[in-house]
Amino acid sequence: MKKNLWLLIFAAVVLFASWVQASAERVIVIEEAGEINSLTQALASLPDDAGEVTIQIASQLMAEEDARVIVPSDKGITSLTIETPPGVEDVSLLQVVELYANGIPLTIGEGIVMPNGSIFGGAFADLYSSATVESTNLNIFGSAAYVYGGGKAFEGSRSVVRGLAEVEIGPNSRIYWEVFGGGLATGKDSFASVQATSVSIHGKADYALGGGSAQDGGATRVETQSQIRLYPEGSVLIALFGGGSAQGAGSLVQSAGAKLTVSGTAGWVFGGDFAYQAGETVMNGLASVELTKEGTARELYGGSFATDENSKASVNETTVQVFGTTQVSSPLGMEANGGETKVISQP
Repeated sequence: MKKNLWLLIFAAVVLFASWVQASAERVIVIEEAGEINSLTQALASLPDDAGEVTIQIASQLMAEEDARVIVPSDKGITSLTIETPPGVEDVSLLQVVELYANGIPLTIGEGIVMPNGSIFGGAFADLYSSATVESTNLNIFGSAAYVYGGGKAFEGSRSVVRGLAEVEIGPNSRIYWEVFGGGLATGKDSFASVQATSVSIHGKADYALGGGSAQDGGATRVETQSQIRLYPEGSVLIALFGGGSAQGAGSLVQSAGAKLTVSGTAGWVFGGDFAYQAGETVMNGLASVELTKEGTARELYGGSFATDENSKASVNETTVQVFGTTQVSSPLGMEANGGETKVISQP
């Protein structure tokens, strides 16, 4: 009798757990004529225990309030997927300029197209403020203009990812401009940092960088290592960097090292960083580049690329392994238009 009673209790617990899990998976459908017709409204409608959330967008959204979409951190969202419903191929979100996952795992489905949109895994830090998340995870199977594993910091502000920033660009994805593993710091005394980055590219992008982006006097840092991998089916049309980019006087990018593996098709490949318009980059550790036997690059450099007067880029040490196809292979960096690069422990 006791054995049967325990079996009944166990079965009840399992059923209750299954019900809780099922109840935590929420699907919201946004239709042109529906009550909810913007991403902002859909997120605001969620309860405080939202759990796993899927937002299905059935038609083009034009709501001005979607210019900056911030996934709320107080709704109990454990993961968010934005996709099209079954039978709907492509939907353009023309009004979305910035989308912040706020440290919540985010998946963008194949049918979602954001031609003007920048997607951030981290948090938005407005003027003279601070924002911190534990880690980030972006899975982009649709299309966007820019993707950042970290957050965005404006003038005088800080956006920090304490742990790993992960970015995956899916096989059919198209990133029209740049993919960054780290965050974006724009403006004087702005700062965006992540502990480490991991970028996987199966689709197509114009530029891909394992680190972050510093602009107009901002500073970004990857505390440990930037890691970026271009898979055989992936392509980076213009340039691929193990590190980040610094644009403009007073802008600074720092990291402890980078690991870059190229198995797809790339234009220029650099193990280090990109400094231009008088920006500065410093990689204190090792920049490691491997071009596998499946990989193809137009030119390959172990160091950084610096272009324009007063642009400076340094790497402590580089290693280059070439098993694939490239016209040029060098363990050093590349300079143009007065820029300066340096490999301190020159191979």
